[in-house]
Order: sequence, then structure tokens, then C-alpha cells
Amino acid sequence: MSEESRRVLTYGVGTRAVLDTFAGLVPCKVLSVKRKSPGYIWGDQDELTVRLTDTVGAYRRGEVLQTSAHECPPVKQLRKKRYDTRINPDYEYVPTH
Repeated sequence: MSEESRRVLTYGVGTRAVLDTFAGLVPCKVLSVKRKSPGYIWGDQDELTVRLTDTVGAYRRGEVLQTSAHECPPVKQLRKKRYDTRINPDYEYVPTH
């Protein structure tokens, strides 16, 4: 599928998201977006700043972390099935000015 034919949804600061970790999906909220960051491309590790909203494994509620857009999909991009969760990568984060 070409990049032009993708229907990419746009998200920004305040978005409810999940951090994709070995401990599972950790709920978080986006605090800042450094630059336009598509979810379908592996990017820099400091594109987003997020605050964790729940404790999962070693990740504690209230922690502030920097991560990439690829590792932090918005909740609306999750497709839950009976035994798995799929992430639709057709999203991007954009900074607000």
C-alpha cells in the first residue's frame, strides 16, 4: 500500500495512548509532541513525552517518559479481539503551536 493511499488519523497533545512494552500495554497520556511523527515508521526515541496513567509491571503511574510514536499508539488505534490486541499503525502525532 502506498503512502498516498493511507488514511492516516492525526493526534496531538492530550491524546489517551498506550505504551507498548514487554510488560504489556501501559495506559498513558501524551504531554508533548516534538515533531510530526507517523506511527507506521520507526522513529527517534524522543518524539513524544508521555505520563503513565496506570501501574503495569515495573512501570509506575505518574512516571514521565520519552518515547517514539511507533511505540505509543493512541487508544483509538487498538483493535481488541478475544485473545489478542492489534495496533493499526495508520496514525501520526503532530505538534500543537
